[in-house]
Parts: sequence; structure tokens; C-alpha cells
Amino acid sequence: MGFGEASCLALSRHRGWMVLTDDKSARRRLRHERLPLTGTLGILKLAVERELLSAEEGNELLRQMTAAGYHSPYEDLGDMNQT
Repeated sequence: MGFGEASCLALSRHRGWMVLTDDKSARRRLRHERLPLTGTLGILKLAVERELLSAEEGNELLRQMTAAGYHSPYEDLGDMNQT
């Protein structure tokens, strides 16, 4: 884990802040320590839930990201509610 990820982990541990990362090793460590985390999809979903984006806008961003090479297990942000 790099300095940036380690710093975020320390802040999460001491302040209870959620860490936003897609870094596999950082996510594994955060889960191991039961610290709050989310990644790119979680951010998009949260933006829709907080009405910063419409569901259509969030899904369009997801489609654009996927077209640009982002790997997602979901084609629609609404599918995240199913798991």
C-alpha cells in the first residue's frame, strides 16, 4: 500500500471517515479492519441517492466509463440494490 492509501486508512481509523478507493490492496486492508469504504460505483450510486445526479445521468456516466474501459459488474446502478 502506498503513502496515500496508508494516510487514508489512518484517517479512516482515527476519524471514522469513509475511504473512496478502487485500489485492491487498500480495499482488502480496509475490509480487514472493518473500516468504511466505497469505490467508483459507490460514488455514482451515492450521487444519485443524494440527487446530485438523476438515475439517467448516473447510468449514462457508467455507460461512458464502461465504453472507455472501466470494468463494472453492473450495467445499471439500480442493479446494485439487488445485491
